[in-house]
Amino acid sequence: MSKKAITDAPNSELDMVVITGASGHLGQSIVERYLEESDLRVIALGRARTDKSAELESSWSERSSTFHYLYLDELHAKNQPVADSLAELFPGARITALINNAASQAPGALSEFTTEQWNLMLTDSFLSIVELTQGIVAQMEAGASIVNISSVEARVAFPNHGAYASAKGALEAYTRSLANEYARHGIRANVVEPGLVERDGLAQAWPQGYAAWRNTSPTGAPVLAEQVANVVHFLGSSGSLGVNGVVIPVDGGWLSSARLSL
Repeated sequence: MSKKAITDAPNSELDMVVITGASGHLGQSIVERYLEESDLRVIALGRARTDKSAELESSWSERSSTFHYLYLDELHAKNQPVADSLAELFPGARITALINNAASQAPGALSEFTTEQWNLMLTDSFLSIVELTQGIVAQMEAGASIVNISSVEARVAFPNHGAYASAKGALEAYTRSLANEYARHGIRANVVEPGLVERDGLAQAWPQGYAAWRNTSPTGAPVLAEQVANVVHFLGSSGSLGVNGVVIPVDGGWLSSARLSL
C-alpha cells in the first residue's frame, strides 16, 4: 500500500476505477489511459507487492495524487472483503468501473497438464475474478461498468494453450451472465478480447508465433496495448451505456479474416 495517508486524501468522493493486473504490459497501458482522467481516482489492485509494482507505484503516484496501488494479500490480512476495504480507505468514493485484467498463462499440452496446474490456472485467470467481482458489484450503483479482459484464444485453439483458453472461455460466459443479471440494476458487463499485443522483445522471444501473426493478420502487425486500453476505457465510460454483454475483439481484424498466408 502506498505510504500516502490515503484515508485523509482530499476529494475522497471522487468516482473510482479499480484495475487488476496493472503491472503487466497491457495493464500498464490501461492505467496510463485512466490517469488521463483528472476527476477519477485510479486504484491498481495487485496480488502482492513486487519490485516492479513498487516502481510503477512510485512513478504513477508522482503523476497523480488520486492514484493508489493496493495489494490483495495486505487487504486480505484485514479479514474483510476487498470491497469493504475500499469503502473504508476511500469513504464516499463510488466504484464506477472494475477492469479485470489480471491473469496467468502457463503453457502445456492438455495431456500433460496436472489437476494442480488446472486448478491454479482456473483460480488465477477465472475464479479470482469471480470472487473479486462478486464483492465489488454488490456495492456498485447504476451506471457502473465491469470490463473483463479475455483473449482471442477463447475462440481459436493455440498449441499448448488449452488451459488458458478454457479459463478465458469461462470468463466470457460468466460476463454474459453478469450482463444479463445486473442489467436491471443499471450495471453493465462486457469483454475486451485482445489479439497478439506488441511489446518489446516479443519478436525475439516468440519468433515463430510473431511471424505467423504478421503473415495472417490483415494489418500485418500485432495490436498495440494502447489500442486495447482505449477500447477498455470506452466500455468503462458513460459513452458506452448502450453496450452490454458483448465481446469486442481488438485484434486488427485477425479473427474476422481467413488467416491464410497467400
